[in-house]
Amino acid sequence: MRLFRCSWTWAAINGTDWPPAGASPTDDSVVLHTLALAYDIPRAGQRGSDLAVPRQVGGGYDEVTKREAKIGESVGETLSITRDLRSLQEHVMGKKISLIQICGINSLKTLRPTPDDLVGCHVVDLVVDERRRHLVLVADRYRLIVDLARTGTAVPVADATPWSVAGGGSMPTARVIFDDRTGLDFREPAKTKRITFTIGDS
Repeated sequence: MRLFRCSWTWAAINGTDWPPAGASPTDDSVVLHTLALAYDIPRAGQRGSDLAVPRQVGGGYDEVTKREAKIGESVGETLSITRDLRSLQEHVMGKKISLIQICGINSLKTLRPTPDDLVGCHVVDLVVDERRRHLVLVADRYRLIVDLARTGTAVPVADATPWSVAGGGSMPTARVIFDDRTGLDFREPAKTKRITFTIGDS
């Protein structure tokens, strides 16, 4: 019955003569036409929008446009990679890497060298390119190149342990742990992980 009433409301908004006289709310044609009206599904001879979003009945906004409703599009500003570059460099310089934990699925874009190859290496430099949204952790034998996409950030960790579900807390896209138990997290606010990692020779 709810669908039947909804179809009547949408018929009034769209200027259509629906439902037909004598139609039952359980008729397949009523249900299908209701969904077509509510979600702008194209019927025969009609062209639907690429991304249809129902309008709010009696609400305060018009039909959402394709651009405004684009799935996965963020309306926030681009975040700075780090709040304090000098402090971040001091946090990692000269330290020995004991673990690189990549938590994001498909975030690692190279097969060789592996994250384990960086274990035991010492950090000799950290370079940040805000324009390209890249951070490079340079070790004595390899370098870890991090593409932080639009919203990724590098966050120093005072007491770092490998991330686990049992340990609680939000999952970083990746975590670097040093031999003094400090660490460096690469984080992003969305559940979809867009930060990527490439490992190459120094």
